[in-house]
Amino acid sequence: MALATNAASPLDIDDLSGGLQNVHPSVVDTHEITGGLDWNGYRYWMAYTPYPNSDDDEENPCIAVSNDRLTWVTPPGVTNPLVSEPDKAQPGNRFHSDTDLMLEPDGSIMHMIYREAGTVNPYKMVEVFLISTSDGVNWSTPVEIFNSGVALDSSNGTMLSPTLTNYNGTYLSHYVINSTNMPEGGTVEAIGLRTAPAVTGPWSSETRVPIPDIGGGQAPWHMAVRLEPNGVLRFVLQYRSSPTSIWLGDSSGPGITPSNMVKVLGEAPGEWDGEVYRACIIPLDSGLGDYGLYYSAFNSNIWGIGYTAFAYQAPVYTGEETTELATVEGVIPNKLFEFRVRARDNDAEESAWSSWLPVPASGGSVTTPVSLSLSNLTGTSVRLSWGRA
Repeated sequence: MALATNAASPLDIDDLSGGLQNVHPSVVDTHEITGGLDWNGYRYWMAYTPYPNSDDDEENPCIAVSNDRLTWVTPPGVTNPLVSEPDKAQPGNRFHSDTDLMLEPDGSIMHMIYREAGTVNPYKMVEVFLISTSDGVNWSTPVEIFNSGVALDSSNGTMLSPTLTNYNGTYLSHYVINSTNMPEGGTVEAIGLRTAPAVTGPWSSETRVPIPDIGGGQAPWHMAVRLEPNGVLRFVLQYRSSPTSIWLGDSSGPGITPSNMVKVLGEAPGEWDGEVYRACIIPLDSGLGDYGLYYSAFNSNIWGIGYTAFAYQAPVYTGEETTELATVEGVIPNKLFEFRVRARDNDAEESAWSSWLPVPASGGSVTTPVSLSLSNLTGTSVRLSWGRA
């Protein structure tokens, strides 16, 4: 698939300092949950943090709303930031960062989580806080739901970009671990996972999931997670090694490393988004597997949030066959269209496309016989992907 086109300029979202320098967007399309109804007057809700000139004193949780994905305003009755900066009279020079937004499956409550950490030893313990609302205006008092349990020398790489997902009644929080001085010694690069029976806890201890390998020794720095209608956990991972990039990968369940990684956005040297940062996705109304992508980026410490869109060709099958493939079985998201498949091996050789295959209008899982000639593929593994073009 082709990469998304970088946004020409950042979105006009108030950074509370007279500019547009914001980071860490987390966007919810409430129509997915409400059956096409706006939630408290607006369809799209975004959590974000201002970050003018990389000033973490200003990096406090904010909320914005939109009905067209592009024009964003502060909800009437709300004063941003929702949470003031940590008390600087306390030791540690603590600051906020890394918002994530979730609407409960019944549409009743919206939750936002965010991170608090310090920059001065020995006060670097990372804490994750929760605030909630039923009307988008009146938010609850922040409650710590879990923490790193230790003040690490390099906490900036610990419990990065925590996410919140209601997974069939169990709450999940995935986050990035990318630290050079962990208690057990040495560097740890992993995806952290905690679970809870209720959003307020009690939250489990940390489980570590191996990071997906995209080559070049790269490791993720920030992330988002989206629960698809078919139960797939779709990860949006930002890799920070030069050149920075945004990738999508799918996990079949909690604790399973995302696979079938696909790059969807790269940096734009010399532009406002010279390096890309945390991103999130929302499905678009086309019904063709298209996504809107909100991403933060920067150039020379000038930050912003951009918007673009792309068509995603998600892998539906992974196998090790090197002979004739008889069947493909998978769940096609946003399925109201014909699709076709082709094979690609680990040497980047591709078969011809199959004929067009119909998908029932009712959607759901589909098992469709398909025959492909793999005579030109010489690699040791084969992946089948669906596509529209």
